[in-house]
Amino acid sequence: MLHRFKKSLQNCWVLSFLGFSACQDQSALNIHVSTDNPSETVFAANVGNTDTITYNVVLNNANFTNNSRGSYSVILNTLPSSVTQITNNCQGVQAGQTCQITLEFSPRNSGDYFQNVPVTFSIVGVSGSTMLNLSGVPATLSVHTEDYASNKTAMNVYVGGSTIPAIAEVDTGSELAAVEESYVGPNIQRTDIVITLPYDQGQKPIQGYLAYGSISMLTTTGQTLTSSANTPIVILPNGSIGADGNTAIIGMEMDNQVSMKLFLPYPYNQMAIINHAGGLLTLGLLTQSQIAAYATVQLNAFSNTTDCGNNGVVTDLTSPCWNDRAVPVSYLVNGGPAQGTIYNTLFDTGASHTSFQLPEIPSYMNINGNGDLTNTVSPTLTTMGGAINFPVTNEVKAEQASYNMVNSGNMIFTEFNELLDQRDGVIGFVSNS
Repeated sequence: MLHRFKKSLQNCWVLSFLGFSACQDQSALNIHVSTDNPSETVFAANVGNTDTITYNVVLNNANFTNNSRGSYSVILNTLPSSVTQITNNCQGVQAGQTCQITLEFSPRNSGDYFQNVPVTFSIVGVSGSTMLNLSGVPATLSVHTEDYASNKTAMNVYVGGSTIPAIAEVDTGSELAAVEESYVGPNIQRTDIVITLPYDQGQKPIQGYLAYGSISMLTTTGQTLTSSANTPIVILPNGSIGADGNTAIIGMEMDNQVSMKLFLPYPYNQMAIINHAGGLLTLGLLTQSQIAAYATVQLNAFSNTTDCGNNGVVTDLTSPCWNDRAVPVSYLVNGGPAQGTIYNTLFDTGASHTSFQLPEIPSYMNINGNGDLTNTVSPTLTTMGGAINFPVTNEVKAEQASYNMVNSGNMIFTEFNELLDQRDGVIGFVSNS
């Protein structure tokens, strides 16, 4: 598995296994990582057991071997809580010399596997640093996105081996991946199971049938990031998604076990950052210092998996479902309570309007003939990093519904980047200014 990292000074970082290297640049930094037991893939699977894994790291570069800048160190950025002891001998190592990192760990839960826990590190000391993952891949990858249809976010995806890209809305307000029939390739397993997708809180339901296949995206570094072949996909009739120009939807909600992002290879199924203004969707593992830049909110996990928003799809995944439709936000509505009213809120990239969806509309809410709220609305989200005041959309709706919640609308994403931490059940926001 070989990846190229573009760095300053026209150096390239190459990570390879078992001594293979394909970087032709003579100034390249060739980083080789192997384990003490390459055939061992499962470690300490039972609670109470302790196991160790040793990583042998060597950075080879002829141009730097006899240079004072030719030493390197390995810094461990992210580790699982099950690690009980660390031995890191990779400090100030000369280029060409091998060093070792040994991790001893004991799983907290039965069935914990080492390849599923977050470990990232940086090679530093020679013309900068880069963060890698001990599984041999970059800790994060990004995909270009575009603004379309009133601040919505879209990217190109290839479904089931199709050579025709579908324009997919990145939607934090739905769970499943959905695509119109014309954009489905041959590598798809179709079923006769009918799925109804309740878009717009059930106001615009669309029916399709369930299928399974892979979804691919081209990253900013030229790699192809592909979900597993058992990714649930709803195939819809042509023209059924809407008039906004997109032909697919990628559900990014965290309350389920069927979202496409969960079927990406580790570590890209762990966290995501939606940078609407910058035109990027970033997937992978962030360091604690990177996460610290975000004002975060801890979500609650459903205690019963039957409460997960799986839309009736059977899945083998056992990941927790985080209730991202119940983020408490205080809404100060002109003419209403002076202290504001707290409503559970869904932060929805796919919603063109902020909307109050309540069993009973309060009398102080004034609604015009178009269903728009004429009161001014000022929302405040309380996070572990303090209060955030975020904008609502130009038109705010107030609708009678059984949900008793508020949809944020997508205006917030024009001013803030959002963190979706599927691993720990955290969302967060940071200003993109």
